[in-house]
Amino acid sequence: MNNTKVGGGVRSTLMIEALSKLGHVDVISFVKEPVESSIPNCNVVFCGETPKIELTLGDKALHYGRSIFTPWRPDAHYYVDQEQAKTVSRYYDAKHYDFVVCHFIEDAVMCGLLRYADRLIIDVDDNLISVAKRSQANTSHESMLERFKRMWRTRTVGKMQRQLLERVRLSFYSNEHEPPYEKSIFLHNVPFLSCPCDDMTEHTPMRLLFVGKVDFAPNKNGLSHFLEAVFPIIQKRMPEVELNVVGWCQDEDFRLKLSSTPGVHVVGFVEDLREAYQNCSVVIVPIYYGAGTSIKFIEGIMMNRPVVATPMGARGFDRSFEANRHYCLANSDQEFADQVVYLLSDRARAGIMAREACEIAKAHFSKESFFEVVKTSLS
Repeated sequence: MNNTKVGGGVRSTLMIEALSKLGHVDVISFVKEPVESSIPNCNVVFCGETPKIELTLGDKALHYGRSIFTPWRPDAHYYVDQEQAKTVSRYYDAKHYDFVVCHFIEDAVMCGLLRYADRLIIDVDDNLISVAKRSQANTSHESMLERFKRMWRTRTVGKMQRQLLERVRLSFYSNEHEPPYEKSIFLHNVPFLSCPCDDMTEHTPMRLLFVGKVDFAPNKNGLSHFLEAVFPIIQKRMPEVELNVVGWCQDEDFRLKLSSTPGVHVVGFVEDLREAYQNCSVVIVPIYYGAGTSIKFIEGIMMNRPVVATPMGARGFDRSFEANRHYCLANSDQEFADQVVYLLSDRARAGIMAREACEIAKAHFSKESFFEVVKTSLS
């Protein structure tokens, strides 16, 4: 599939590719941009935006009432898009598919897919409880009423999620600690790149690398904190160290803020991401809140580079990788700086760490293992 510049798009494309190995796949996409299939045994049968939902005061009141009195109902948390539901129904009634698959619980509700619960597979990816807590953590600018509504949602979304997923055929989670239900299965994220870079040498630049969609709130928060609290400590001990920030950044004010920091280079989107990894010595993952798992963490490891991550940046990987053996864990700003300096100072040890972690990643986080989990789950 095309138009998959972000992690969710890559994961959806991988899911479609995995399903196409089991049988023919028809794709319905409710996006403005055209989507074309380059996957054998797969056709895009519909692509286009539906009219925006116009909610009446009655709709809003009913939705609000449900959120208070029946919070376990999916429509207490999400609106059903009747136009999308009609489109799906039209294609389903014509073929009666063996499986109906979607990414995210919200999409399942919005598109009216719960009517096919016995055939429905939801790639949850992000646990809704974690997402709600992430949202609740950023409410300082909101009114008391808005904060209360978010707090209530955080308390009730777990019950809704559990009851919904107990109804469907199967669900997948990207964090191996999160599948909480009998019919939920761990399905790992796959990095954008899979061919490791060459080993570091004495000529590899003293450069840190951050990769990700910079405008995404957890990334923006993490980068800001790193530049304010961690990078100055590193620069004081190693003035020659640089930081390259690679990824989309549409927030011009934030881009200027990053660019004005000495030693920071905002590279933006690059065609050859592998080259960015090849020319760095340490990959940083300064993430302090979020859900699911961090693709930048596993991709840095897969690219044969040592990684320094916060606990949230490494979330969901502790059964596969040992902290401070396969990557460096930073529990504080000072420890983050110390770990970076340690890796830059001892290239030999950093290289060993990167190679050992890379071998584990190739064995357990490859595209092929992703396909195998899907195949086994649906057999």
